[in-house]
Amino acid sequence: PEFCSFAMECPGAILFCDEEFLFREKPSYSQRVRRAYITLHEISHMWFGNIINIRWIDELWLKESFASFFGYFAMTSPELNRLISDGWCDIELYKEKGMQWDHFKSLRHPLVRNKLADNNSAYFEYDDINYNKGSGVLKVLWARLGNQVFQEFIQEYLKANAYKSVDNVKFCEALQKIQAKHNIPNLNLSNFIKNWLETEGTDTIESIVNEEDSQTFKFKIKRDPENSQRDHFFKIFLVYADKVTEIQTVYVDGTTNEINVPLNKEGDLKAIIPNYEGLDFVRVKLDPKTIDYCIQNYQQIRKIDPKLETYFWRHLTNMTENHY
Repeated sequence: PEFCSFAMECPGAILFCDEEFLFREKPSYSQRVRRAYITLHEISHMWFGNIINIRWIDELWLKESFASFFGYFAMTSPELNRLISDGWCDIELYKEKGMQWDHFKSLRHPLVRNKLADNNSAYFEYDDINYNKGSGVLKVLWARLGNQVFQEFIQEYLKANAYKSVDNVKFCEALQKIQAKHNIPNLNLSNFIKNWLETEGTDTIESIVNEEDSQTFKFKIKRDPENSQRDHFFKIFLVYADKVTEIQTVYVDGTTNEINVPLNKEGDLKAIIPNYEGLDFVRVKLDPKTIDYCIQNYQQIRKIDPKLETYFWRHLTNMTENHY
């Protein structure tokens, strides 16, 4: 009762706050998602936190980011889809908190950082960077490696470090081994470590439609910080007239701030939804035509793909918060 941390992954048992998880009335969908996620988060800590632990608190993301990612990853399983509509959509709302924290220069910090000065600094490590942003960056890695290679990477990482303490060096060594073993496209390992793990801030992609050219449109990248060289790998969902749709995959090199995207289908392009399925950790600025179309044809968008609803409103909310 009154357990202030909501839940905790003690070895051999998980403690829960009864007021948060024993519902006296029929729980809402959001309450059920939260209960499922926190349960799975704490179970994930049996591996990331108990079987392997961190050397020091400044590497907290190696515990909390992993538990957060795998909590939502488990919710995508067919067994849980009977209760949870889409774990990947739910993690998008979770990642949003990390982007909000990452927006303030006084609060944000890299996932991999210098040693903390003292124990008093430890309390402040339990923030939305180490939980929310970190899980989003792990999803970036999952998308780059692919599900099968990512699982192999995690299994080898756990076996190599079981019942030991790990640090960022151990994590990067495991990444280097899996990169050497497999030919992985869209993963520049040195770029990933430097720009995703060691650099703070979140980039923004903006879709721009040229009404005079019906064969292409372009993305502009606003980098934060300006010297960021993150490469971006994401899907775009295109909606044409008469509900014709298309999904493309886009890769943007870390040194490029603008890229043209050819259209594979002919027809009147109505909407562009970038970062479909949330494969990238990036802010999105929608073009005005897409916003107008999605609002005026909201029920159609929902029928085309229910996930589009989540991604559209998430991007629009993000634009409002950041005054785009």
